[in-house]
Amino acid sequence: MCGSHAHPSVIGCTIPTMRNQSLCTVLLASVFAVGCTGSIESGGGGDDEPPIDTAKDHVVGFTFTSPIGIGQLGRNTIFDACITDTGCTQQTVELMAVTVDNGTVLSSSATTGASKFDVRALAAGSANVSVMAQNTGVAATMAAPIEVLTPTSFELVPMAPFVRTVAPLTVNVPHTCALPISFETNTGAQMSYKLLSTTITLLGSGYYPFTSAELTEVVAPDPGADGGAVRYIAGANATASTITSLLGPDIPITIVDSANINGLLLTDQFKAPTAEQERLIWAEATTGGTPVCYDSVLRTATTTTPTQCTITDRREPGLKFRGAGPYQLEWLGAGPCSVTFEAPGIAPVTREYMPLP
Repeated sequence: MCGSHAHPSVIGCTIPTMRNQSLCTVLLASVFAVGCTGSIESGGGGDDEPPIDTAKDHVVGFTFTSPIGIGQLGRNTIFDACITDTGCTQQTVELMAVTVDNGTVLSSSATTGASKFDVRALAAGSANVSVMAQNTGVAATMAAPIEVLTPTSFELVPMAPFVRTVAPLTVNVPHTCALPISFETNTGAQMSYKLLSTTITLLGSGYYPFTSAELTEVVAPDPGADGGAVRYIAGANATASTITSLLGPDIPITIVDSANINGLLLTDQFKAPTAEQERLIWAEATTGGTPVCYDSVLRTATTTTPTQCTITDRREPGLKFRGAGPYQLEWLGAGPCSVTFEAPGIAPVTREYMPLP
């Protein structure tokens, strides 16, 4: 139960551990709605008139990530947890202090006046994180437990670039790459990863316990997202390699010399899960008929049925028709769409597509 409001005080709550739950906003709102607020009210006897309820304006919460793995970072955002109704206005909340009751499990990093703070997992266990913030000039607190588990395995998979649609909609298209992962020399690759503790996904970020002798990390994992992404590049003289980890298993990597890329493969089209329902295809480079996961070959794409469709590259500007795609078909008529891809030293490849229902 939360504390009484009989005396001027700042009240905090502890919320039960929620495995695999990164954003606890809904639960926090429920807790605060029943009186777990940081408020200043005067006490009174049984015959006194009840005080004006300003408590709902003086509440804070923070999104917390649990469980996270040893070595991972958890990024947390504080917010005004005011329940929106009559007399309740959303306010800017400023951080005052963060305390951790078990410094052997978690360390914290916070800046006064900020809207975010980080915790770093040091050892397996559980620690309560208490946040004090200023909301409408009143200090309010909230506490939540964060569980830290020992990572036992990881997953690392190729990640395709975002395909951008009409703002603000985006879609992340699954990569078509099959193991072993293959790189053209001098070509970078974005890999997404996550850590697990047995079957439990760890929701922290910024820690990647794997490496490769011939793939060089050029962009660090994003510390502000669950799991994360790491970018590798295969050097000009790289050969076959592996990505290794004490957590295992090793992931085989095939390095393909640029001179050995000699074909293109056009895949079936599919619908991306967006409001526009984009029709997307891949145009993969191949060596000896085997697709290469990551290449930097510059393609050209044309359609011999311009009254029926167009072929476009809706990715970020620097990627225009470079690499496997995906590329977008846009229908202008009801008939078939004939698309031709070609690249220097590679024979043109043509495929006909029909509009998807």
